Amino acid sequence: MRTSANHQGITAALASAIFLGSVPILGKVAILSGFSPLAVIALRSGIAVILMSFTMFLWMRPFFYIYPVGLIGCLLAGMINGVGSVLYYTALSRLEAGVGQ
Repeated sequence: MRTSANHQGITAALASAIFLGSVPILGKVAILSGFSPLAVIALRSGIAVILMSFTMFLWMRPFFYIYPVGLIGCLLAGMINGVGSVLYYTALSRLEAGVGQ
């Protein structure tokens, strides 16, 4: 049982590294293709919402409920992340992807 948990952890860590490593490259490609930084953020966030909702709807339906305090925490984290994303993609539009990472 412990080996399965370790295997899942390693798989999650590798997937995280791959996806987070591709964000600056794909963001820069989108910006060079004519998207504004805000459009890149909207596209990225929209895709994330669709994938997470689809996944939760299929496999984790009971977890759709959220307590009001948890909702406030999620909204606060989302606002902070939104500001960070605007700053990141604005900087990425002016820098090379390797420097912005």
